[in-house]
Amino acid sequence: MTAPPADITDLIASLIVSLDPQGRVMRINRACKQVVGLSRELAIGRPFVEVFVDNAHAPQFEQTFAQLQRSDGPAECECDLPRDHGNQRTIAWSFARNERDGKLTEIIATGIEITSYRRDPAGLREQAELFRMAVAHSPDLIFYQDTECRITWVSRTIPPTTVADVLGKTDADFLDAPEAARLTSIKRRILQTGVGERIETRVCVGDEWHYLETAVERRTAADGTILGLVGYARDVTERKRAEEQLKAMNETLERRVAERTADLEARTEALARSEEALRLSEHRLRLLIDQAPVSIQTFSPDGFILDVNKAWEKLFGVTVADIPGYNVLQDQQLVEKGLMPQIRRAFAGHAVVIEPMFYTPDRGPYEGRALWMQAWMYPVRVESGLVREVVLIHQDITEKKQAEDRLRESERHYRELADYNRRLVREVEHRVRNNLSGLLGLVEVMRRTAADVPAFANAIEGRLRALAHVHDLLATSGWQSVGLRTLVSSTLSALHHMAPHPAAQTVSGPEVSVPPKRVSPLTMILVEWFTNSCKYGAHSQPGGRLEVAWQATPQTVRLCWRESGGPPAMVSPTPSLGTELVNAFATRELDGRCHMEFHPDGASHVLEFPYPNGSEGQTPQHLPLVT
Repeated sequence: MTAPPADITDLIASLIVSLDPQGRVMRINRACKQVVGLSRELAIGRPFVEVFVDNAHAPQFEQTFAQLQRSDGPAECECDLPRDHGNQRTIAWSFARNERDGKLTEIIATGIEITSYRRDPAGLREQAELFRMAVAHSPDLIFYQDTECRITWVSRTIPPTTVADVLGKTDADFLDAPEAARLTSIKRRILQTGVGERIETRVCVGDEWHYLETAVERRTAADGTILGLVGYARDVTERKRAEEQLKAMNETLERRVAERTADLEARTEALARSEEALRLSEHRLRLLIDQAPVSIQTFSPDGFILDVNKAWEKLFGVTVADIPGYNVLQDQQLVEKGLMPQIRRAFAGHAVVIEPMFYTPDRGPYEGRALWMQAWMYPVRVESGLVREVVLIHQDITEKKQAEDRLRESERHYRELADYNRRLVREVEHRVRNNLSGLLGLVEVMRRTAADVPAFANAIEGRLRALAHVHDLLATSGWQSVGLRTLVSSTLSALHHMAPHPAAQTVSGPEVSVPPKRVSPLTMILVEWFTNSCKYGAHSQPGGRLEVAWQATPQTVRLCWRESGGPPAMVSPTPSLGTELVNAFATRELDGRCHMEFHPDGASHVLEFPYPNGSEGQTPQHLPLVT
């Protein structure tokens, strides 16, 4: 094998020279050495003009080099090599700057020999004519596009499209929108980076689809100005059709292989059932082993591997060559797992079914990875009855075992879910009994206080709706804790139809979780306050406002209910059933305190109760209980 070049530029046919900012040679490639006739050692460190430019062209080079140092653009010039290098040669040089942090660090000079073109213009014209004829007779499409990706010239088109049909057009005029957008994005990238790309696309010409393989490069002028794109497109429709036909043939072949595999599986079952099938020819057995979809090993009577099939190599990730000297009768893993008596029984001439087991390969890509295996072993006898070889068939049941584990885990999950649902049913039953008991007590109290049936109905309606709302709220949360913001907002929303006039409502406060047993009393307190607001407060006339806000400490929640914009409240309202209920819910159900005030500008109530995550048995000391 040929060693790679020391410098990648040695692979380039053009002359490549690296100069320092003062114009001294730092590196040259192999082409420079061959053309100039100087070794790298003699060229490096000398001025470029001394090595590569004859005296007559030295002023022209100095002018070009001065221009290059003043400007960051490319510079070009044509110079003859010094005559002492042999035959006179003319080189067209192009210079480019390399900068770092705004400072010139290196100049790259690229040269192409143009001696023959300078000496023979007629030959150059002949070459141009030959190129024109080659383009005209080429089966490929050669085209130019400007910087806006409009076609400005094309060598030929695919009939019935003509050249006039495509000039001035873009890809969007011939392709569907997604394909045109893809091509336009690629071509703009080529214009920006200068790196050519190969593209495959599909275009409909007439009533036929054509596949085109296109190579596109950026086209620039001699001074570096970007003119647009140049490319060629080759019609590969026939190749595509051939590929599709080949794909169809492959699918047919795969189907036939699958059918043959099924047939071989059926034959395998027949071999297991019939002693006559064991005397099949060696050729048929070879086919059976090679094409079987299960892993098969054959062993000599003394336990060494004779052969394996492809399925075995795939299962264990190794070949027979990777395990030289392996003997199944000496496999320590099988000894430790207590399977050796069954294996020796197979070598003694009996068919054996080996129970599922873990097997861990000790080499190859699967080393150390435990595999679940199901295995069968049976002997192959000669006519005399002696065991000629033993067949071991593996089946990888790792995924099956994992599925069984997942099934057991799923059963455990659903048993736990059923237990949870039973507990939830008991909890719901307990809540319903408590609600019914509370409802009966409420009816009994209101029976004594209500003046008539309509008063009784009006008094019980809001409280019944509150109980229903509490039930829905807890059911939605799965009888778990409810956020205080959700509880307050949903309760006010559920009661808004009771208000004679709507009031502007503001609900604010930090996130607080309310345990299920506190949801009902807290909701009932809000219902009583809302009912009182509908009768005497902010909801009893237009323009009212209600603000519900709370604060939370590690031990206490402090909830404030403030009304404004309603009629002047009585300074000392007569204690009512609602007031008694509020105090009872606050002290007995919430273990808290409630303070209610009725100012001329509106009611102002404060409720304090232990934080749900704190100690629920302690009574807060911030406010006196209302008696």
